Amino acid sequence: MKIRFSILIILLSIFLSGCIELVEEIKINSDTSGSMTYTLEFNGISKIFSEVSRFTDTDWREQLENEAGKLVAQLQTKHGISNIQFIRQNYTNNYELSFDFENTKYLNAALYEMGGHEKSFFSPGYIKIKKHRFRRINFSPWVRKYLENEQIEIPLADDNGILFYKSIIHFPTTIKGISDKSVQISSDGKVATGKYDIQKILKNEVKTGLKVKY
Repeated sequence: MKIRFSILIILLSIFLSGCIELVEEIKINSDTSGSMTYTLEFNGISKIFSEVSRFTDTDWREQLENEAGKLVAQLQTKHGISNIQFIRQNYTNNYELSFDFENTKYLNAALYEMGGHEKSFFSPGYIKIKKHRFRRINFSPWVRKYLENEQIEIPLADDNGILFYKSIIHFPTTIKGISDKSVQISSDGKVATGKYDIQKILKNEVKTGLKVKY
């Protein structure tokens, strides 16, 4: 009974004390090459997860780092992908996976590989970058389908959750037009930042597609 009560307190603490953000940061060069960084930001929740691990047979950090190691090994085999790094930020306990890409053809092939699939000619590209134009598909339906195929369940609530996807895109020149008006543009006009509740993504209540002219 004491163990169950402790777990309940920990889970309540998660909902009351912070959130988890998956941050996708893309930096685009003038020749349409660039870099991509995925950061898992715990915002103070990592200590709570460590407490939860005391009541389970699995160390969540070890599991996460093992999966990240597999992703790094996959990326190292992909043509057009370089400078692959996976680090744990000691001062924040956040995790970061980053790499450079020569063009979006190689980038999309790598992203499919990370998702456990091989990109075919008919597979939609997640991101397309042309000179002065950027496009990201609305991936909300794809995320839901992937989770169903992998039999991964994420509890959905009626109110806002604690899981968020944040997109940060750096452009080589000033942004001239953007399809999603909720996305914030930096004061110099070169960075677009959007934040989405993952629960709403899974419910297909928000569209994650984006078109930018720069």
